[in-house]
Amino acid sequence: MKVKIFVILLLNSFIVLAQTHHNYSGVLVVDDNSVLPYYVVFNDESGVIEGYSVSDSFGLDETRSFIKGNIKNNRISFRENDIVYTKSNIHSDDFCFLEVQAKLKRESGLNVITGEFIGYYMDSAECVSGKIQLIDSLSFIRKVEKKAKKNQNKESLRLNENEIVMLEEDQNMEIQTNSSRLIIHLWDSGRVDNDIVSVKHNNSMLLSHYSIKKKKRSIEVDLVDGVNKFEFIAVNNGKYRPNSARVEIQDINRSYQIATVLNVGKSTNLIVNKE
Repeated sequence: MKVKIFVILLLNSFIVLAQTHHNYSGVLVVDDNSVLPYYVVFNDESGVIEGYSVSDSFGLDETRSFIKGNIKNNRISFRENDIVYTKSNIHSDDFCFLEVQAKLKRESGLNVITGEFIGYYMDSAECVSGKIQLIDSLSFIRKVEKKAKKNQNKESLRLNENEIVMLEEDQNMEIQTNSSRLIIHLWDSGRVDNDIVSVKHNNSMLLSHYSIKKKKRSIEVDLVDGVNKFEFIAVNNGKYRPNSARVEIQDINRSYQIATVLNVGKSTNLIVNKE
């Protein structure tokens, strides 16, 4: 397993709901002494945790995966079980999913996770092992990040070519084009789990209750002059929540990469301005 050496601490916002939310950032120290940036975000409901991990943050192989596990008696265990999105070109069968066994401790006023991990391929063969060291994000930083995210969601964000951008509920992403037609490619880049979506163009249904497959579904769309609003709607949560899909938007000159991550009944928008 080839990893690049990074020193990074990535802090993310959280919203307090019925469960307890946690955000831990830090590194994986592989047995060959290489270091990989890593963070986890999860909900804790009566000792059962669900959330996601991100490895190689901002790197060429950045990957976000679902995690499930347990917390009991100051110990935490979880396993990555599916890919939400990835920038890597590695085939899905060659991805290494981590299983973590660690302690929850209090050090110098911070909550930390320290322990060990083992990675497994889809066929259960071991692929990597090492130590995990994560630190809980500071509360005042979380407040700043939460405010920044709230302001961000009120604005349209620009989508750049070749950048995989994650779209969550109530976010608007925007691109410019002089093409008269677009092609929308829709597929599941992780494990196919019967996520169902609908897609609208300016409130007209393009695709209704479509179960996302590994093979790309392609839709050609004639654009109107000015604003073209594409709404992606999560009809269900599939086997592994939330509903996730990969989307590629292609015009005559460029292509744009998107990963939608939505809870059931929620939607996100792509705004295409035809010049």
